[in-house]
Amino acid sequence: MINKWIAHESDKGEGKTLFCFPHAGGTAAFFAEWGGHIEGTAVLPVQFPMREKRIREPMPDSIRELVKGFVDDCIDILRERPFAFLGHCSGSIVAYEAAVYLKEKYDIVPKILFASSCYSPMDYSAPILSSLSNDELLKTIKEAGFVSEELMADPVMLEYFTPIVRKDFYIQENYKSNSVVKLDCPIAVMYGKKDGELSNKQGLDNWENYTSSNFSTDSFDASHFYLKDRSDEVISRITEIMKEYIKNE
Repeated sequence: MINKWIAHESDKGEGKTLFCFPHAGGTAAFFAEWGGHIEGTAVLPVQFPMREKRIREPMPDSIRELVKGFVDDCIDILRERPFAFLGHCSGSIVAYEAAVYLKEKYDIVPKILFASSCYSPMDYSAPILSSLSNDELLKTIKEAGFVSEELMADPVMLEYFTPIVRKDFYIQENYKSNSVVKLDCPIAVMYGKKDGELSNKQGLDNWENYTSSNFSTDSFDASHFYLKDRSDEVISRITEIMKEYIKNE
């Protein structure tokens, strides 16, 4: 393990790194299978507090506190070689805010920001779920397709999972985009065509306002978790974009 923020990593890259930020309730394990499949790239999934080996660590109360911890603790890794950030769902907001803080404090920017299944910060608005009872919370996210039948049937896993997703939703609900800070790197938006959470296409296109560089969108014939359902296509496209913008150094 490189440090507490990185788990399920694959250091098979040849000079470039992809940091992957999971969705609410997600863990670094969501990206574990990507290792060795994105040509020339070390895949470093980001592990948030409250999960796996960090189970006893409290989650910060805001996304901005979360990214400060990640960036400050990982600055040596971030300085090692060219890198990209990829976030899925709310992980896209975390990735963006991490890039903003990284630039402000250390004058470093990712070579690319991948925003997956998420509206731009100005359009982002999380549903108020953290105050629901356990039963209501789990029912809501099950209906949205965010948890499996297997997990719902496992009392031990539910006891582990419920506080995590509640806290993750809490910091999402309290996130507000203060201003449009443009990143000096390309932004690549990806999403599933059948994602019922993303009916407003303009909310995806508005990510273009957050870059002073190139902007692109790619859609895949799947729903919210297209990263799993269309993994081969997704990995192929990420590999193409990484090759385009990051040359081996």
